[in-house]
Amino acid sequence: MAAAVPTSTDEALPLVDIGLFAATGDDAAACAAVAAALARYSAVIIRDARVTPASSATFLDMMEAYFGQPRAVKMADARPDLAYQVGVTPNGIEVPRDVAPFVASLADASQHPAVAAVDGDGDGGGGGGCEKPPRPAADPKWRFLFRIGERPPASATAFPELNAPPVTPAAFADRWDAVMTQWGTQLLAAVTTVAAMLSVGLGQPADAIPVLMADAPHLLGPTGADMDLHGEAVGRVLAGAHYDLNLLTIHGGARLPGLRIWDRDGRRLAVRVPPGCLLVQAGRQVEHLTGGRVRRGMHEVVVTPATVAAVRAKRAAAAAAADGATADGDRKGQGASPPPVWRVSSTLFAHVASDAVVAPLGDVVEGEAAYPPMRAGDMVAEELRAINLAAS
Repeated sequence: MAAAVPTSTDEALPLVDIGLFAATGDDAAACAAVAAALARYSAVIIRDARVTPASSATFLDMMEAYFGQPRAVKMADARPDLAYQVGVTPNGIEVPRDVAPFVASLADASQHPAVAAVDGDGDGGGGGGCEKPPRPAADPKWRFLFRIGERPPASATAFPELNAPPVTPAAFADRWDAVMTQWGTQLLAAVTTVAAMLSVGLGQPADAIPVLMADAPHLLGPTGADMDLHGEAVGRVLAGAHYDLNLLTIHGGARLPGLRIWDRDGRRLAVRVPPGCLLVQAGRQVEHLTGGRVRRGMHEVVVTPATVAAVRAKRAAAAAAADGATADGDRKGQGASPPPVWRVSSTLFAHVASDAVVAPLGDVVEGEAAYPPMRAGDMVAEELRAINLAAS
């Protein structure tokens, strides 16, 4: 049985309009706000008019249809030999890192993460507040990774598996690449601007971080959780508490809530992305580059009462649409099963180029010994082994 969901702080994240900097390269106040928010929350909400709601809707519609396919159809798109770094990752594969050290750092037990028991099938929920949390089970979510942007030639990188060609699902061959590329390119432009603003906010040249992103293995990485299975279980863990292994992660708003993050003081916040806005989160690579001034952001996705209400509203809307079509004389769908309900994240993982060295920038921090120079590809490979996506 899923346990009750511990309390989350109801606090809005800072919102920064990045339009002026994107147009002119000059907005010192906004750059300072981005850096301050990422240092405080490991996250910031941005507004960028270049990222269109229409592209988001088209993308989410297609991904809901993709994840709603039978399992056997989706499995044709899996590439375990490439550590699932392109194509689909099925549920029950990705295992979050052990959360015990993170839990030990939280003074308030009500802010502990939800944890799925390791002896379950990845579908169970666990409450916070336990003195010794269980090792996390594999997540019940699916993920699809699609490369965005240019990659180095295979002969020019030591990490070809991180720079592999994309996978195109057969049932969506007529539109997949176009829809994914359009949405992913918009997200990449926005997060690259945020990277430049963070550089300026830290007192560095605007290109200090973006220059490291050239020819990097940026990945559009939507997740899908089957809410027909999980959508009524408050406390069900869809993505166990974890940090992202990349540089910066950018999300459009999901149609179903459930994302929760922790700030620098260990407070858990339920995230709501306002319409027309985007969420940016800090990953491990940006912590390394800033020498810990910006920390990798811990977060989880859990079914909450708000999630259940949204799932029920989505089902009701689908039923009303079907009834309306029948009343209008369209009887094609009469008696058909309702469409499956999936929670889809609209996520892009921006990276440092695989062969680039990640080390603290300029004079951002003293005591670089805690963050020794390391190739980004080696850092990613280490993380992929830790979360069961690559062989040890």
